[in-house]
Amino acid sequence: MIRNVLIMAGSGLALFYKEFQNSLDANRSKILCALITTVLEFSKQTTGMAVSFIEFSHLFLTIVTHEPTKISCAVFYDRGDGKLFGRLICGEILNAFVQDYPIEIFQQGPNLKDFKGFYQRMPAVIYYSVKPVLLKLEGTTGINRAILVRDKEVIHTHQYPEVDCFTLLTNLSTFVEMADNM
Repeated sequence: MIRNVLIMAGSGLALFYKEFQNSLDANRSKILCALITTVLEFSKQTTGMAVSFIEFSHLFLTIVTHEPTKISCAVFYDRGDGKLFGRLICGEILNAFVQDYPIEIFQQGPNLKDFKGFYQRMPAVIYYSVKPVLLKLEGTTGINRAILVRDKEVIHTHQYPEVDCFTLLTNLSTFVEMADNM
């Protein structure tokens, strides 16, 4: 489960903060952004590479940086979710954030009120973060198409002609039975 999402400027300024569990107050999130930025810079200076993953006793922390803007996203999540989950979610959140706001905002000294609208976008970004996984599956030899069906909704990559969702949902139980019998 995702605990916290932090998006910060290269200077350590907290641009966006969202808590899902184990709340941090606003002051702690600002300090944490500055600390993470310091760790990123120190690791770049000493090893030539930025830290991208930190393991704690009960949590994982994944950090992804968008190099052109120097904006970083940090996601705290449960250890049981695995390393790849954090990398995927963190990358998708950061990509959505950078796409939603013009680069000029980041260069002019951002006003934190500019990013309030991202709170409403966050659930959809997380919900549809499965698309890169579907794309990777479709690139695998022997797999023609990968589709995810959940909550009576069909999620696919749009690389192929449109899926007939009605037919797919109507025949879904038959497909599942056939797959179970293989």
